[in-house]
Amino acid sequence: MAVGQEGKPMIDVVGMRLDDVVDMIRGERDTTVILEVTPSKGDTQTSKRISIVRKK
Repeated sequence: MAVGQEGKPMIDVVGMRLDDVVDMIRGERDTTVILEVTPSKGDTQTSKRISIVRKK
């Protein structure tokens, strides 16, 4: 649903090309990216934010 960096606003990625979203997720090593996701089955109002520390 959205991708963001620590301290920056989330960017809506619905409808974006997958390559563009992957470029947003990739970044400098040891920085954090935040993904907002919704379950494949279920209520679209139930989203969850996942923080991932970038590594190799």
